[in-house]
Amino acid sequence: MSTSFLPVSFTLYAVPCTTTQRAFKTRTNQTQGFRVSCNDAPNDHNDNKLIPSESQKLVLPNVDRGNLLVGLGGLYTVANLQGAIAAPITSPDITSICKEANSDIGNISSSVRTRKCCPPNLRKTIKPFVFPTENTMRMRWPAHNGTNEQVEKYKKAIQAMRDLPEDHPHSFNSQAKIHCAYCNGGYTQVDSGFPNVEIQVHGSWLFFPFHRWYLYFYERILGKLINDPTFALPFWKWDEPAGMSIPEIFVTKVVNGKPNSLYDVYQDTPHLPPAIVDLGFDIVNKGLSNETQIACNLSTPTDPHWLNASYVFYDENEELVRVYNKDCVDIEKLKYDFIKNSKEVLPWRKSRPAKHSISDQVVSTLEVPTIDELKLPVSLENTLKVRVKRPAVKRSKEENAKANEILLIGGIKFDRDKFVKFDVFVNEKLKDDVLTTPCDPEYAGGFAQIPHNYMKKMLMSSAARFRLTELLEDTNTDDEEYATVALVPRSGCEDLTVGEVKIKLVPLV
Repeated sequence: MSTSFLPVSFTLYAVPCTTTQRAFKTRTNQTQGFRVSCNDAPNDHNDNKLIPSESQKLVLPNVDRGNLLVGLGGLYTVANLQGAIAAPITSPDITSICKEANSDIGNISSSVRTRKCCPPNLRKTIKPFVFPTENTMRMRWPAHNGTNEQVEKYKKAIQAMRDLPEDHPHSFNSQAKIHCAYCNGGYTQVDSGFPNVEIQVHGSWLFFPFHRWYLYFYERILGKLINDPTFALPFWKWDEPAGMSIPEIFVTKVVNGKPNSLYDVYQDTPHLPPAIVDLGFDIVNKGLSNETQIACNLSTPTDPHWLNASYVFYDENEELVRVYNKDCVDIEKLKYDFIKNSKEVLPWRKSRPAKHSISDQVVSTLEVPTIDELKLPVSLENTLKVRVKRPAVKRSKEENAKANEILLIGGIKFDRDKFVKFDVFVNEKLKDDVLTTPCDPEYAGGFAQIPHNYMKKMLMSSAARFRLTELLEDTNTDDEEYATVALVPRSGCEDLTVGEVKIKLVPLV
């Protein structure tokens, strides 16, 4: 991906596949490069180089899944659900209590971005947030399919932001520093009673709401700069094939003889079109039971620690405003929505792989141990293949409608400073000359963790779940007592261990 840090908004969730992937081929010797900074920047003024960590973690709060996937629109990737352990986090007066943002930078001495991320102090008093009252609904548009008018407005607004003095709270520089300060330790939880504990919106359940508010004010500021109350941000609609590349509007440095204000000099060139972004991830946390986790993913926020967490931003009128998580759940109140202009709004929902013919399958002659025969935790340095007893076989349509059969992989421990990925295949019985890929029905999903470049090496625990109901039907294995599960390491799994593999029926709610 590009390392641009003032992004468009994003919808979330798609799993593109490729037929070039070799069957169960372990690729643990590959290294994924996720750079915090670039060394070939043309500008030598380090205080103005605001290159964020590309590998931020996205955390799922207790909020409606549909709202998460479309409305909350995270910026980076999915990771671990974590609950609050104390009073709600309360951001301090960001203009008076701020320090250098040194946290989560892998190598401070070589980083080219600034750590001086404190916002300008206009001597303003913090005001409570008031919902917008205008009748206009801003409609965010797919970045790969914007009209000429939408794209030109966006370029004009970004250029106006770039043209502001750097010490203006609405400048491109100041807007970028918002992310730096909140995400790299610029503030502490002093107003919550913990003056020595930094506020970190990544790796916590603050990720979604913080970035929603960040984009909310960013959008309204851009609109005000061009005096357009209808102005709306584009969003990266990567849940349909046409939107799975970095949008073209960001790629070209010069357009019609003029500099493109959307161009980012720090773009990571291997990810530029025609490259397709890889969204093969599916991660949940071990902190909750799987039943509770599923219920949380399908519910709306209720925990007061989450609801009452707050942040402070400069709004479009240069006023300091305190906002709360509870006020960003309903985007209709925030007066914006997302244009749905494709024939298939969510085409990936109908991307079920073709069912295998029984003639393509063979009975395995390999002796595969059951999970009870293994000593756990077990290393995933090499492919792990294990048989797992199912709770029921040959369930009826009525039974399938009442509960999903879920594969649960728990006790996943890994080095969070590495890019980690493994794929999960179930009941792979294809003939030797047929390769199994993520496009086949045996593919249950993948687990991935993008590094956050923490300064301290640390093991992280997590878990994952995969729905098997349709997979068992499509692989002609719904009548088998055991499911054969293969965990195939792809990258960074040398130190990864798995502590639990089981299958359960989870009631639909």
